[in-house]
This record gives sequence, C-alpha cells and structure tokens, in this order.
Amino acid sequence: MSPARPLAIVFVLAAVGCFSLGSESKSSSGCNTGECKKGPIPAHASGSTDPQGCVSYRCDFGWAGCGQDCNTHLVDDSANCGACGNACTESACKLGSCGVVRELAVGLVSPTRVATGGGYVYFVAGIDEGGSETAIFRVPRDGGASEQIAVTNAVVALEASNAGVFWIENGEELRGVRAGDRAVVTLASALDGAMSLVVDDDNAAWLSRRLPESDAGTDASDGGNNARSGGVWTMPLAAGSPSLLVAFTHDYSSSFFGQLGDPLAQSGDWLVFVDGLDNVRAVRRSSGATVTLASKIEGAVLGVAADDSFAYWYSATLNICLGGACSAPPPHLFRAPLGGGDVVEIPTNALSPRAARWGELYAIDEAGRAVVRIDMVSGARHVIAGGLGEIEGLAVDDASIYWIAHGASRSDGRLMSSAR
Repeated sequence: MSPARPLAIVFVLAAVGCFSLGSESKSSSGCNTGECKKGPIPAHASGSTDPQGCVSYRCDFGWAGCGQDCNTHLVDDSANCGACGNACTESACKLGSCGVVRELAVGLVSPTRVATGGGYVYFVAGIDEGGSETAIFRVPRDGGASEQIAVTNAVVALEASNAGVFWIENGEELRGVRAGDRAVVTLASALDGAMSLVVDDDNAAWLSRRLPESDAGTDASDGGNNARSGGVWTMPLAAGSPSLLVAFTHDYSSSFFGQLGDPLAQSGDWLVFVDGLDNVRAVRRSSGATVTLASKIEGAVLGVAADDSFAYWYSATLNICLGGACSAPPPHLFRAPLGGGDVVEIPTNALSPRAARWGELYAIDEAGRAVVRIDMVSGARHVIAGGLGEIEGLAVDDASIYWIAHGASRSDGRLMSSAR
C-alpha cells in the first residue's frame, strides 16, 4: 500500500566502548586486535605514538587507507569514490559521489541536527566562529540562500513538517516556528528531561526520562535504587496542553536508555518507543492502547523507527576496553509489524542505520564518513557520498536525502543533499 505522505525513519548511534572505524583507523590499543603498528604517522593522517613506539592515527578528512596507509583521496578518486572500492562506472567522482550531490550550505560552524518539511531543510549551527551561540537555520530544499530563524540553546531534538519547525530545548521546553510565521513560540515547558521529538502536520509527541511525582506515582529521584519513571507525551501543534499517553519505569544502572539512540518514532497513529528496560513497544495515539513488539532484548537498543507497516530497532552488545585488546560483535537491525508479530533480522553489514523509506535503508558507514543506501531485503549497499568529513544527522523526504558533513575545521561544516 502506498503511503499517504512521506514517513522518515531515523536512527542515531553513539559509540561507547569498542567501535570499529574500519580501514580509516589504525591503532595499537583499545578496540582492535592488539597488534602494535610501528613507524612514522603517514601523510594525510593525524595521531600519536605511545612510549613503546606504537602509532595510533586516523586518516584526515577526504583520505582513506584503501590498501595502505592514507593514500587515497575519496573526494575525486573514481576507483574509490566516497569509500574504498566504490568505483564510478558512468561518471567522474565529484564531491565524493558518483552521482549528483549538492552543497545546500557551506562554511557552517559546528552544525548538528537536520530536519526537513514544508519545502525547507532545517539545521542547527553556531552563530559565531567559536560556536558559543547556536541558531536554527533553514534553506529551500531545492537550493537557495540560508536564513536564521531562531536563536537557540542546547537543542536536543529537531523535527519539521508542513506545520513548521519544532525543537526540544534543554530537555525542558518544546518550542517552534509555525509555517508562515516568524515568531518563536513555546508550546510546552517544564518537560523534565524530554529527549526525543516527533511531529506531523497536526501533533507533536515526545519521550521524557522523568515524570512529575504526581504522574509517576513514586518519587522520581528514588533515593539510591536507580529506578526512574518516564513517559510518552502528546499535544496538538495548533493549541492545547500536553497529555501523558503512557508511563513506564526504567533503570539507569542496567540500561543505556537516555545515552544512546533515538527512543521514539511515529507512523500515522502509532508511536514506537523504547521503555528503558530493553523493551520495544508501540502505542496508539488515539486510544492509548499499547503492544509490546519485543521484550528483554539482548544488548542495548540504540534506536527505534517506523514506517507504514513495520517498527524497526537497532541493537548491539557493547564491550568496554580496559587497556587490552577487545572487539565488539556487529550490531543488528530488526523489524516487526506495528501491531505485533514475528521479529525479523535485516542484514546491515555492521553499518549505522539512520533513515529508511519503503524497502531502502539509509545509513552511515562503519567509519562514520560516508552515506550509503541499503536494500532492506538483500542487504546490498550503494555509496551515495563520502570523503568530506564526519557525517552527522540524516533526513529524508519524498525526493532527497540530506546530511551534515563536518570538515577539517570547526567552521567547515556543510549541508549536503542527493536525490534518493
């Protein structure tokens, strides 16, 4: 069944403990095999040498070790375009892509979050060179001048729709600029630890790590046993007050909840969330009816997502390196029908999934420096672009994919786009 309007699936992965950086990272300690690599740090790389003479380095932005050291320029090498082994067969490699990639905005200071809606792409970036003050900017999705629309402080979530752009600030306020207006409005305050936001054209929903005692039924601080009460809230974007849709208990001592991933996603009337006890659940916004899609998941749930038919989650068992060599098993991506049913694992080739749409998964590669597209049935991958810096944030609409690439300096960020 074709969807009525575009639905994006977003995953976020933060590395804790062992995390492989593939061929672009060479090291003699931490998350590797323990082999000591000696010799000088090669050209196009930066790193250090320990007292035993073992070098640890990473290739500079735009360079990779496709065979040896950091000798391959991914930005314009047609045999290794954007990533090692990605050969351009029908066109030259430009901006780390065999296809057409556009720079929607350049020279950005420490840019972070990306969202798209209503014909615009929104992002957060620093106002000054030091990045001490930040603002939300927008640029037409088809290209044009960027403009500042709001000065912000500690944006933890950014979403957009035809209704405008909305964000969580400091975990305490839901703010926004409605379509056709320039005024910043505060829709809700005293959110007490809000950490994830979804919006459509009519409603907003967010997940909070703590509830007021009157809603939680127990002391949210709970002295010393680490138990906390969290919940999923919803409210209309036009006007109204927040309402608690579902409450749950989570335990900071035994869960990565609140530290990794995006724990909330939406699809139509469904909201999918991680309840902090390694359970993936879905709740209907209209009725409050809930269903558990997967329970007591092994490892940490790093993010959830949803499309018209399925809920998705990304989980991994993370090892902590304590001075010796160690390795982490590859992460896994799963899906289950929104109303409940069989859980199916999707091959991801140890990538970091961020956004998906109808049979295709958009991801950041294992080095964190390329955007790839994966067939969600076969697992086949296609490099869209890479080599311009660390990738942060992906957003997808009906026509294009958008992402932030961090360059070599603090003020060398770029907002990029490519046709889906």
